Amino acid sequence: MKKVLVAFKTKYGSTKQYAEWISEELNCSALPLDQVKSEDIKQCDVVVFGGYLYAGKIMGAEFINNNWPLLQGKEVILFTASGSPPESQGLKDAFNKGFPEPVRAKIRYFPMPGRMGKLDLKDNILMLFPRTGAYLSWLVKRDERSKFIAESLGKPFDHVKKENIEPLVREVESIRN
Repeated sequence: MKKVLVAFKTKYGSTKQYAEWISEELNCSALPLDQVKSEDIKQCDVVVFGGYLYAGKIMGAEFINNNWPLLQGKEVILFTASGSPPESQGLKDAFNKGFPEPVRAKIRYFPMPGRMGKLDLKDNILMLFPRTGAYLSWLVKRDERSKFIAESLGKPFDHVKKENIEPLVREVESIRN
């Protein structure tokens, strides 16, 4: 059976929660990205990376890009946790910007809904700009979508559910067997 490693980078806890659930289901280790060593990668056949979306970028993408020579011959799976719907164009754009085409072509990507609790000061300031833009859009358009976005940006939410990992787990199990 192929050996699997789950590595993750988290901010508000959703990526860590998914990584823990995935490692339980696959009976493998889960490590924070800053604890992963090249030896850990060398010993695995399948590497599952978890990151989160922040300011339009996938946090953890640089680790994959920097370690691509070690990862090239392995099965690489990426999941992200974010406030964006999994099918959103913003997630597709972040994936495309985060990895060069030859790397993207080899990664299986599973975007998942995330969680966000109370924002820290930095994130509150960052959210000020899109919130203001959404509010101005609502003032001009007076549509419900703009109003919803203006009112919900920066507010706590939790869409993390164990069933969200099922497609990723099935994919890894099909690779393993």
